[in-house]
Amino acid sequence: MNAKIGLMKTLVYTLLFCLWAMNTVAQSCDEKVYNSYLQEAKAFFDKKQYLEAVNAYSSALAICPKEAVFVKAKLKEVFVEINQLKEKAVKAENATKIALTETEKQKKIADENLQKANKLINAFYFAYNRFALAFKDDKFYFIDKNGDKVEKLGEWDKAEQFESIEEFKHTNIGESAKVWRNSKEYYLDTLGNTYQIAYKTGELNPEVKVLDLHSKGLDSLPNEILENTQLNILILHNNGLKKISTQIEKLKNLTHLDLRGNKLIVLPSEIGELKNLVNLYLNGNNLLFLPRSIGYLKNLKNLDIKDNRQLQALPSKIGELKDLIKLDLKLNGLTKLPPEIRELKNLLYLDLSVHEMKVFPFQILDLKNLKFLYLQKNRLIILPPEIGVLKNLTELDLGTNLLGTLPIQIGELKNLTKLNLFENRLHILPAQIGELKSLTYLNLSYNKLSSVPPQIGELKNLTKLDLSGNPIPKEEQEKIRKLLPNCEVEF
Repeated sequence: MNAKIGLMKTLVYTLLFCLWAMNTVAQSCDEKVYNSYLQEAKAFFDKKQYLEAVNAYSSALAICPKEAVFVKAKLKEVFVEINQLKEKAVKAENATKIALTETEKQKKIADENLQKANKLINAFYFAYNRFALAFKDDKFYFIDKNGDKVEKLGEWDKAEQFESIEEFKHTNIGESAKVWRNSKEYYLDTLGNTYQIAYKTGELNPEVKVLDLHSKGLDSLPNEILENTQLNILILHNNGLKKISTQIEKLKNLTHLDLRGNKLIVLPSEIGELKNLVNLYLNGNNLLFLPRSIGYLKNLKNLDIKDNRQLQALPSKIGELKDLIKLDLKLNGLTKLPPEIRELKNLLYLDLSVHEMKVFPFQILDLKNLKFLYLQKNRLIILPPEIGVLKNLTELDLGTNLLGTLPIQIGELKNLTKLNLFENRLHILPAQIGELKSLTYLNLSYNKLSSVPPQIGELKNLTKLDLSGNPIPKEEQEKIRKLLPNCEVEF
């Protein structure tokens, strides 16, 4: 036992020294950034997210090497807690040894547990999904749920745990870990593929697959980018780009293009040559229209065009994006949709919030696979009975419209978990609301309801019901609370 604890202590101090050594290369000290990393680290530590705390403290040390004594002391606190976790594992090992004296069948099970415990005891690990991060002999690596090293994921000088990166969803690196070797930074996917990352055009070389130039004050696309046709991911958000070169067509290997938060008015038609694009982010620009060539992006799964307030229409060619899963059209100038929108049969997510739509867009009733539909802040007066055909909906947001009633077919949306009807003109609810057995959240605030049907008591999975801003008498409030004893009801 003492030998194992001694090993753990050696591991802790070795890791501290490695983290210090890896980060003392920084030459300057940005106090603001340094303090923000310290705050992040403390927040992670308080939540017992120890790996994130280590990463944040390491980043703080990289920013301010002169604070090494203080940061190392903080890191030591993290590893003291880690050691306590190790000691619990050792106790579990001892308990397993006792179990070995039981029957043969129990002995076999206990022996398997003992082997697994021994693997985990010897690793500095934080479980995430399928893999866990481990540290031993000055190298980071990954283990599976049995504690076995995953050879295909390699060994690294520094590594962070695997996480799902929403921005890269649907690309190969949607679930990945950041790793470092020989001062080079990579994304590592779950298959063991690596994608070298560059943050400056001067760092570009034929091995770089990810170029992140967000918030660099760019007003045009650097020519160096266009010569690096091997790039898979190009991140250019929050710059001042006013146009995109027609030579963008050279980057045929791009799967992810992020142009959010620029000053683009138009896109070149050559954007349609990026046939491998999976994610295209155009939100927060000044686009007047989309080129018809957008329809050539047959592999596109995620198209984000929100907050282009001058955009008043979509091209009919958008209906050719047959693989599209997510389409975000929030905060545009649209008053209607093209008929071809009904061709997006694989669409799961559609956001049409914050427009001036007075008539429900009937085209979307053909999108039978929709799970998330957002129509908040329009001017809809009627929700058509046909809404019941969208049986796969799990979230429906109709907040801030002009709805006076709901069709009884609302009860056909059996998979709904969230329904938002905030700030409408509802004065009555259909009894069929009680058929939404999967509902966990229902927002009816700021309507004209004086009561709700007793069938609402059948919503056994409901955890939050918001009825604030309605003229509901106190005696009716008490009835509702009794109908939903396990639900948080707000009046």
